[in-house]
Amino acid sequence: ILDAPRVQVKDDDRRWRHEKEWPPRQVKKLTLHPRPDGTLGETALAGSASYQDTNGVELPAALLGPDRVVFVSEPLERDLHLSGMPRFEGDVTASGDRASLILTLAERTAAGDRAINYAAISLNHVRDLASGDLSVAGRTQRVGVNFFPQEDVIHAGSRIVLIAAGNVVTGGQPGPSLRPLSSGSEITLALGTAKLILPLDKTLVYE
Repeated sequence: ILDAPRVQVKDDDRRWRHEKEWPPRQVKKLTLHPRPDGTLGETALAGSASYQDTNGVELPAALLGPDRVVFVSEPLERDLHLSGMPRFEGDVTASGDRASLILTLAERTAAGDRAINYAAISLNHVRDLASGDLSVAGRTQRVGVNFFPQEDVIHAGSRIVLIAAGNVVTGGQPGPSLRPLSSGSEITLALGTAKLILPLDKTLVYE
């Protein structure tokens, strides 16, 4: 066993490979920006997007506005192999005292959306993870949050999807059940400063 590879990695296409370390340190980073027209692109555009996080209580959208915002890339020309931890950075404002930013990363195919990762952070603990603020209502904060480590392939012809929503997402969209819970807020993302950073590994050698 001492002569075996230090790390054996299997991606979601069920391919195995050997690595000296994981997540890999030497990766190429693809940066995509959520934009006001609902696209994910390599160029940032000024604007904002807002949604209601109602803490899992389903209320008519006509009363509160949308319960999520969705950003979608153009179809991929080739496979993208995500290896490591994607990251979201951006300026975020909540209208309520207690709020969270919860993000879903998905692959959109002709069959629908396939959720492949999640990220979540309490907006009350952006400045200090150990001691939270009692209220963040109306405060714009610079947020940086990592997704879970992953080893996934987004395939050629598919689209990359970024969804910001609350703990319960209806209508067939992928959604996590992650804490901390919100007390009910309108969450606003400043799109001119927002970015999704994807770690791409192009040096893969499979068994």
